[in-house]
Formats: sequence, structure tokens, C-alpha cells
Amino acid sequence: MSHDADGGGAGVDAKADPLLDLKLALWVFLALAPIDLAMVGLDALHLQALAGHAPAWLRNDLFGMHLELGVAEGFEYLKSAVTALAVGLLARRQRAPLLWVLCALNTWMVIDNAFAMHERIGQRLARDVLGGLTLGLNRSRDLGELIAFGAAGGGFLFLIALTWRTAAPRARRTGLLLMAAVAGAAVFGIGIDALHATPLGDHFEMVMSDVEDGGESLMLSLGCALALGCVAVRPARARTAGAVPA
Repeated sequence: MSHDADGGGAGVDAKADPLLDLKLALWVFLALAPIDLAMVGLDALHLQALAGHAPAWLRNDLFGMHLELGVAEGFEYLKSAVTALAVGLLARRQRAPLLWVLCALNTWMVIDNAFAMHERIGQRLARDVLGGLTLGLNRSRDLGELIAFGAAGGGFLFLIALTWRTAAPRARRTGLLLMAAVAGAAVFGIGIDALHATPLGDHFEMVMSDVEDGGESLMLSLGCALALGCVAVRPARARTAGAVPA
């Protein structure tokens, strides 16, 4: 029998406890995904309206996916905030520094998204440090944004590696599950964004924009669904009569 991953009590096989309420996670994702797709559709219509090919009322920036504090962005903030809260509850329950790091990562994603932190830092780097250097990207500020993303991501990866060594098996498995969705969001939010900022992206601007924003939003929905599915599962020790979860 292995040690309980939630706090150290022996006699509970951690593998016997599911990490995820799959049914709940699936229902949450199925509820969020259509909204994501609707936001992508509105953004596409918004771009068409700006080009004069759709009704004029769709020109309002609220219908775009790039306006800070717009409808689509606000939906992303909400999902990331719920994810951060759920991961925080998991971290408290399992007493897992690894999960606290993931909670901080999701909180940072809310702050970065809402206040355009990496864009601001990228502009500052382009102006004060890079001196016009682009490394094949369209603008120096695009390179600055990548550097800002890399610095923040590298910091969190260091903290994850640091806390992974002492994490309990259950916390590790939960962490891997939650990190998969974060990695997916990074692929769209950073990888596709970087490709979008190259000359190749100029030829497929609208398609890449929708893939980037839609893919990132779907990954945030997946992360939210997984986090809520994980927090809905209580380990066996916590389900026994009179037991208090660690």
C-alpha cells in the first residue's frame, strides 16, 4: 500500500482513487466549448464588418477577441480565475506546493491576459533593449513578447521542477493532468502567435488569428473543466465517516 498523497497517512492506495470526475469535467467542457466557438464566429464577423462585408453594428470592438476587457477576453478571464481557484482548493486539500505553483500560474494567466503584461514588457524590451532586432519576426516587439513569455514560463518551469521532487504521487498525477491544458494553451497563445508574427502569417492572417484565439480559449475551457473535475473528487480517506480531508 502506498502513502496517501493528500498528506501522508498510510494505508490508502492512492491509485485506487480517481483523480478526476470525468463526467463533470466533460459536461463543463461541453458547456464552455460552444461559447468559445461562438466567440470565434463573432470575431470573424467583426473582422468582416471592418472590411465592409458584414453589418456595421459588428464593427464594435466588443465583438473582437483582441479587446482587453471585451466580451471574449472577459470570458477567458473568468475561466482562468475559476481554474486558479479550483487548483488552489486542490493545493490546500493535498498540501502540495506543486499545485500552489500551478495555482499561481493560472492566476498569472488572468493578470497577463487582463493587463496585457507580456505585450507591455515586449514593447519596453523592443524600445530599450532589442534595438530593432527581430530574428525573422515581423516586428521587434513581437520578439520582445516572446522573450517576456519565455522569462515568465521559465520561472514557472523552474518552480514546478523544484516542487516536483518532493511532491506526493497524487499531486504529481494531478499536476500532470492540469499542466497538459496549460501546455495546450501555450501552444496556441505563444506558438501560433509567434507563427502569426512571421511573414508566413501575413498570408493567412485571418485563419491564424482565429486558430490562435479559438484554440487558446478552448484550451482554457479544458483546463477549467479538468480543474473542476479534479476538485470534485475526494480521496477515500476523506470520504470515510468523520474524516477531514488533509
